[in-house]
Amino acid sequence: MDHGHDHGSEAMGHEYVGGHDHGSVGRNADGSYYYTHGAFLGHIVPGLFFAVWGLWWLVAMFDTYLKALALNRKFSSRPWYYVFFGPIWLQRIPLEPLLKVILPSFGILGELWLGHESWRTLIATDGKFVVDNINDWQHSAMYLAFATSGVIDLVGFYSQVPESLELGFLSLSFLVQGILLVFHLKGPAIEVMVHLILVLQIFATFLSILAEASHRSNIVVASLRPILTFLQGVWWIQTAFIMFTADPAYDPDYMGGTMMVPAVFVMHMLWICAASAVLLLIMRKVYSAMYGRDVQFNSAAKRTGEYRQLDNSAVADVELSTTSVEIRGPKARPVKKQTSVSRVAGGVVTWEEQLALEHFEGSGELRILLCQPKPKQPGEKSSSVVLAACGIYMKDILDAVPIDKYFELFKPGEGADGGFIRISMNYLKPDQVRNPDSLLGRKSTKKSGGIIPKLFMGAVLLGGGALAVKMIQHAREETDGSDETEKKKGNLFGKK
Repeated sequence: MDHGHDHGSEAMGHEYVGGHDHGSVGRNADGSYYYTHGAFLGHIVPGLFFAVWGLWWLVAMFDTYLKALALNRKFSSRPWYYVFFGPIWLQRIPLEPLLKVILPSFGILGELWLGHESWRTLIATDGKFVVDNINDWQHSAMYLAFATSGVIDLVGFYSQVPESLELGFLSLSFLVQGILLVFHLKGPAIEVMVHLILVLQIFATFLSILAEASHRSNIVVASLRPILTFLQGVWWIQTAFIMFTADPAYDPDYMGGTMMVPAVFVMHMLWICAASAVLLLIMRKVYSAMYGRDVQFNSAAKRTGEYRQLDNSAVADVELSTTSVEIRGPKARPVKKQTSVSRVAGGVVTWEEQLALEHFEGSGELRILLCQPKPKQPGEKSSSVVLAACGIYMKDILDAVPIDKYFELFKPGEGADGGFIRISMNYLKPDQVRNPDSLLGRKSTKKSGGIIPKLFMGAVLLGGGALAVKMIQHAREETDGSDETEKKKGNLFGKK
């Protein structure tokens, strides 16, 4: 495409090059080009934002997916994801929605107020729009769309909203972004090309979110949103280098650069998809090691062997209880506590209660036994069948507290998989407990030196016996507090 010069518009060593959009591209004295609108950082900053956001979605979604496979639960994608690492308080707050409200709000302030000599007025005194400020208001409208999505996420977190409403507003945000950008196309052919590609993949993101709302358990469909969002970020960054580094390969007057742009985009698409698949495979290896078993990609409903589902009639009347949660060792007397009995619901049994156990010097192991109470005849003592158990070395607990983690359970005497249980633990020293007798649920005593550090085992949550319920038909061992049951020992983070 030939671009004519805008004669008479040379100043201070610059020559403006026109064509269809006069004045959009200028020339330096050495012949290199520059764009008279836009900026390098103006493309890098949104690129980094979308790239980080997309990568976060991808990792968090794979985390949710692999945990669902490991625990034999149905996978369902989320419009936003909790932080799955770090302090417990961080994992419980809606960090992503908060950032989705805060960051666009700063973007709006930056567009309309901060860094400008005055407020970016939209309408002049003559009643017409201030053309120079329209871009700032367009950008602010885009920021407002994403901030609104964040507000809906927060409403859903603190109350209830209709199913998929959060995904609906998220898709609306990308639709708003695409509409504003498609009517923003201007400049030479190569500039139009890079932004048109951006528009196409933004609309693809919008459509992928609509598809996800209807297929939230499909990992391939759910992967489209994070992959396309990450791709958008990468393409924003690539656009900055195409337009604002004076690379002669992408000179606006050179048709070869315009022809090459789609090929560059396709290469980015291919490596991002390949890298996403590799990331999933790597995370699968990590989670297999973390859970102590091979995490399979086939759906939970198709699994066979030890992890097969019981039919509803078999599960309906099953009750489970951690009959024994105890700390014991060769040089210390055993300390034992018992949870309440809980009923299985949907293949999962959940306890939400706190237990406190004394830890005496010489105690070597914390043992957890997951049991099913046996029917009791009149005059008989209570007994139960051990379904699964695990042992955790006290040394490992003391090195790692506070802990909120899944632990692998094993079938007694066999060492076979027995499911998983999630427990939270903390360790308090005597001077950290105001009323130890009340905490430990015993009568007040004046003995000194008897209370040494206390171990809390609190909030035995989702996953407590989640898979062990599937081993009920195979359990054979009985116990009423004896030490005959074999338990497989392990530390918090695998074998040392």
